[in-house]
Amino acid sequence: GEPDRTRQLYDRLLDRTKHLKVWISYAMFEATSGIEEETNEIEMQDEALIEQRLLRSR
Repeated sequence: GEPDRTRQLYDRLLDRTKHLKVWISYAMFEATSGIEEETNEIEMQDEALIEQRLLRSR
């Protein structure tokens, strides 16, 4: 997905330069990408539970 493509981009960039700002940016991306992935997973689980409850109530 999108996070994987971003990681590949950072990997290529870090092959060309070892600049501190690139490392910091990469670290910040990794720190926030996990949060977004967890949030998406929780939202999907919530939607599945709501759907199950709706089906049971019929």
